[in-house]
Amino acid sequence: MFIPAILGAGLGLIFVAILREPDFAGQVRVKFDYGYFARNLYFNPKKAPDFAWYLISIFWASVGIGVVITFLVYFLQFELKLDENSLVSMVFKATLIINGTASVVSPLGGTLADRLGRRKPIVAAGALLASAGYAVMDAIVNSSGFLSGCVILSVSAMVCYSARRWHWRRRP
Repeated sequence: MFIPAILGAGLGLIFVAILREPDFAGQVRVKFDYGYFARNLYFNPKKAPDFAWYLISIFWASVGIGVVITFLVYFLQFELKLDENSLVSMVFKATLIINGTASVVSPLGGTLADRLGRRKPIVAAGALLASAGYAVMDAIVNSSGFLSGCVILSVSAMVCYSARRWHWRRRP
């Protein structure tokens, strides 16, 4: 139960011990200005429509994954009628599948978009895959179907990583 906390604290201490900061002695430190910070958070969607669509797509993709993860236990318990022993195992499997597959597939989204030369078809395909994943997870009433929906949903994570380079030009 305490192993993740101990591991995190230990790795954090190792990181602090190894990290070397540059020496800023004698340099003038600029005072932090909250107004300047707040003004830099605003952007005009008419001047940067691609960035606006990027923010909207990332927001809704994050909301979708967040809802799935938040209500995962309740869904498995009340819809798939899993008992407490199999519930823990299924939550672990679903989380592992969603995060593991997304970690493997996500870098492919940007690479695929670079080869195609366009980002919007990749984002649209990712959105359709996410919708299919949600539908499969909801419609199928057994554990293997639910895990298949998790795989489909996690493959749609390439939306986030292909859209992250919205401002880049295609590399030669």
